Amino acid sequence: MADEKTVQGTVTLSHVDPAPAQTWNWLAVNETSLEVPVAGSVEARLADGAALGDLVDTEVPDDARGIVMGAGTQATAWVDAGATERTVVRVPSGTDGGTVTVPCLSPDGTLAQTTVVVGADASAEVRVLALGDETGAATTGSALRLVLEPGAFCSVALLVAQGAGQRHVDSLGAVLGDDAELTIDQYVLGSESSATGVAVDLAGDDASVEAALHYIGRAGQAVDASYEVSCRGRRTRADIACTGVLTGDARKALRATIDLVRGCKGAEGSESETVVLAGDSVVNKTLPVILCSEDDVVGNHGATIGSLSPEQLFYLGCRGITETDAADLMVSALVDDAAASLGGEAAEAVCAWASWNLGPEAAENARTAADLAAGEEE
Repeated sequence: MADEKTVQGTVTLSHVDPAPAQTWNWLAVNETSLEVPVAGSVEARLADGAALGDLVDTEVPDDARGIVMGAGTQATAWVDAGATERTVVRVPSGTDGGTVTVPCLSPDGTLAQTTVVVGADASAEVRVLALGDETGAATTGSALRLVLEPGAFCSVALLVAQGAGQRHVDSLGAVLGDDAELTIDQYVLGSESSATGVAVDLAGDDASVEAALHYIGRAGQAVDASYEVSCRGRRTRADIACTGVLTGDARKALRATIDLVRGCKGAEGSESETVVLAGDSVVNKTLPVILCSEDDVVGNHGATIGSLSPEQLFYLGCRGITETDAADLMVSALVDDAAASLGGEAAEAVCAWASWNLGPEAAENARTAADLAAGEEE
């Protein structure tokens, strides 16, 4: 599919990152839409009358077809049909599958379709790296499907570290069997716009997912994220925690939904978000939802949203720290956390992004954080 790297036209993706339980349309938070480049062969199929949504699951293995995907049908179909990279990994039962790296490179406009099936009592790690440069303009995408058999463990990390003219669409869908465990850590540091959607089906008893989103929105940037977890098995656990900093005129929308389905007795679900607004023109929208059809469950959700108070600004000002300096410190802290937590190739990408966006001092601080974290692990 090498010829499909040549962009022949564009297509508008509708119903991206949709909230399963929607609110009033005038709030403009239920979903988003994106105009993206479309590969020549896909454009031809659309011209012949095919609907984009019909192209979902293109070349996906049979045992991963039909998985609900977080970014929605059209966004996932766009990646599936135009994928420049297709990878299927099967981890045998009782083994360690190591690390699966999914590079999504802006200069190439990579669209990566990845399927990982983790056998019973096996483990695997998946890293999606959406990386760019200072000047390029491209749109990357990832459609990641996970099947976790009973007792399996999988950790997923996403890093979005792109330039001002670059965009990324990320769609993840997972199905978990009995006692399976999934952890998701997403770091969205920068891009012109990003849309990240996660859908997890806790089908088995005692299955669990922990999802964490760390995001930065700076001037002219848009961050869109959606999480949907269905607790169907008994004693399932879902935890969604989001932390972010918004500066300038950044725009952010977050949808987090935990569905406590009838029959999921003993299930627990929790959603939380903490976001700092460090700009008068910031647009911040958060839609936390817990759906409940079962009485023997626990569900909690909440959001802490605020800016620096006049008292805090006065305290900082007395120490020579301006409001802009304070915002920069909060952004740098999140960047340092990304470098320390991700390590390896991802940490180097974080440092490179920090260098061209925040300056050499920020890059050096991130590198120090990564080195310290690596030393603690040894």
